[in-house]
Amino acid sequence: MGVTGEDIKLSEAASKLFPFSVEAKNQENISIWSALAQADSKERLLKPLLVFKRNKSEVYCALKFDDFLELVKEKPNE
Repeated sequence: MGVTGEDIKLSEAASKLFPFSVEAKNQENISIWSALAQADSKERLLKPLLVFKRNKSEVYCALKFDDFLELVKEKPNE
């Protein structure tokens, strides 16, 4: 926390399996648009993923809709 860049540092191999740049927030009041802008910073090379929660709540995530569709689309049988 409090460090510029990704909140989770991934190795090159891990980045291929999980191609997301994670911005994590644990705040009672979150500015979703500001947090998304921070996650989508130009310095980050991977797809932006915002993970957020507040006290006594579930953990949620937000990502670009196109990235979500890419995750859920069926892959053809190989």
